[in-house]
Amino acid sequence: MPSTSLESLGLSKNEAEIYRALLSGGELRPADLARQTKIHRRNIYDVIDRLMEKGLVIETIGRRETYFLAVDPNKLLELIEEKREALNQALPGLNALYHTAPEHQSVVVYRGVAGYERLLRAMLREGSDVSSLGSKGIWRDVQGATAYRQFLASSRARGMNFRYLCDPQLGEKQNSLEFPERSECRYLPRDAVPVGGIEIFGTHVAIISRQVLFRLGDDFICTVIVNARFAKSAKTWFDLVWNGTPARRS
Repeated sequence: MPSTSLESLGLSKNEAEIYRALLSGGELRPADLARQTKIHRRNIYDVIDRLMEKGLVIETIGRRETYFLAVDPNKLLELIEEKREALNQALPGLNALYHTAPEHQSVVVYRGVAGYERLLRAMLREGSDVSSLGSKGIWRDVQGATAYRQFLASSRARGMNFRYLCDPQLGEKQNSLEFPERSECRYLPRDAVPVGGIEIFGTHVAIISRQVLFRLGDDFICTVIVNARFAKSAKTWFDLVWNGTPARRS
């Protein structure tokens, strides 16, 4: 068995080298082990002590010099079972710590055309599917056109999917809106169109406080909340609205 395999079972590099040497060489003196493994002799005793604590090496007696002998490799199975049992006993406490740890969250505000471009870059960094509520086609504004074209290419390369719940006025210009390649669009009732919009992607929920149809300007304000649990619940809510909004027939 290569020493690297023994290391994967929890032995240090030096422990693995010495144990392997003893398995193949039988009873050996510290000097023999130092010569075969190229480990300094003064370190040999420390390593052997650790192997003896693990029950993998024994000291043989009855001679003038000290010899050491490897224990049956099946002992390794016992070591693994002991670690498994220790882990099973520790898991309840570890899980309790995990579930009580404070959840990561942050808030950032994007403003103006530059803020819109930062929002697109944040979507690409996440690389996850996007759910958009209240879309008003602000990407058609010439001020954001270059960033949006780059976004279309990058999102396509990442295989991102998009679902849009749009302002019904977008339906009148659907053929010229240039939605992402992997997207599906449904239209909200006219009396249910929000003033702003919401973009849900990965662990992010972006709340756009105000949108004007087909226009992107300095008054664009987007508050991005980064919180996995909040994003998950927001997506569940979006799914509910999505499923209750009929697909428009072509």
